Parts: sequence; structure tokens; C-alpha cells
Amino acid sequence: MIDRRALLSGIAATTAAVSGITITTGRRGTATAPPAFADAACRDESGGPTADRFPNVKVWSQDGRAWLFYEDLIKGRTVLVNFMSIANDAQYPVTGNLARVQAILGDRLGRNVVVHSITVDPLHDTPDALRVFAERHGVRPGWRFLTAEPAAIDAIKNGLFYTRGHTTPHHQQDCSVGIVRYGHEPAGLWGSVPARADPFSIVERLSWVQPRPMPTGQPRRRGPQIRTT
Repeated sequence: MIDRRALLSGIAATTAAVSGITITTGRRGTATAPPAFADAACRDESGGPTADRFPNVKVWSQDGRAWLFYEDLIKGRTVLVNFMSIANDAQYPVTGNLARVQAILGDRLGRNVVVHSITVDPLHDTPDALRVFAERHGVRPGWRFLTAEPAAIDAIKNGLFYTRGHTTPHHQQDCSVGIVRYGHEPAGLWGSVPARADPFSIVERLSWVQPRPMPTGQPRRRGPQIRTT
């Protein structure tokens, strides 16, 4: 059985925070549609163990910026990712729950952890609409709302929820909007939690995948203390 604590400690040195790189800046709400997939030649293959699960598709955030999903937003990071839509949020209020997660994270948001909320309704959830929605929930830097072409969104969803090379069966209900995926990309450690779970529980899950510093100093004995008198 693998010692999980030793595994996490061993990968601590590999952790690197990668800053997001702005690819282009477009006019908010613009419905222009570039190719869904970036040129494969642009892909840096030096990612984590599960890098091949994440397509390097172009996505737009609520501020109108374009990003490459894997290289700019996932690679080298600890992330929370969920799927949502503005229309469905009134009936299934996931964003409000993640706003409470944001409050618990405090200044760790954007520094140690980033959150990506991806719309499943790109026709209506334009960058402008997502910006207004994010402002309504008090979203801070480090939490992005993303939209993309439908094919790109499907590719991201398949990478997060289904085995590589398989797509969602037509008869299977899509439950991605009810799940938050969390992971530490450099180590390839990933998990899932219900999107409406207790916010403290969601934040606690992040500690399961984040590496911890290597212990320093002399090892200390546990158990009953040795009597010297």
C-alpha cells in the first residue's frame, strides 16, 4: 500500500506556480469563434502525470480575455473546477456555495488555489453575462468564469469526468453540474466532491491533494514518554 503522506511530501519539490498568460484580449460579449483547439505545436508536453487528460482548447474568461485551458489555467496549479450555467443557477445554486468556499480560502485564492467555473450554456453565457454574474456573487481574483465553443467545453468535460477516448453515453445523464473536481496538476492527484457539499468540507479536500513541506529537524518519538527517573 502506498504511503500517501510520503508521496505528497516527495512531490513537494516539483510544485511550481504558473502565472496565467493572456493570449488575446477581445471585446466583451463578442461572438467571434476561433478554432476550438489550439495548434498542437503550441502544446508544452512537460506537464503533470495527467496532462494528456486536459485539452489545450481556447476559452474566454468573464473579463473578455482568451486563454489556453491547460497551459494557462491548469498546468502547475491546484484547482477547483465546476460546470454551471447562469440560467440553472437559480434552481441549483452552486455558485453561492462556492462563494462561501472563496471566503474560507481567503488570501489563498489566486495564490495557492484557483477556481474555474465553466458554463455549459455558451450561447447565452457570454463573457459579458458571466462578468455581471460574477460581480453579483462578489467573485475575487483567482476565480474565473469561462466560456468556449461547445466542442471545446465537451472536450474539457470529457477530460475531467470520463476516461480518455470515451465520451458521455447518450443514455447517461450528465451530472457534471453537480460535481466539483479538485486536483493538484503537478502530481496528477484528483478527486471529486458534490458541488453543494459543506464549504469547509470542500476546502478540506484540497489538503488531500496538496503537497506538504518535508519534515525538518530530528524525528520525534510518539507514544508514551520514556521515564528517566
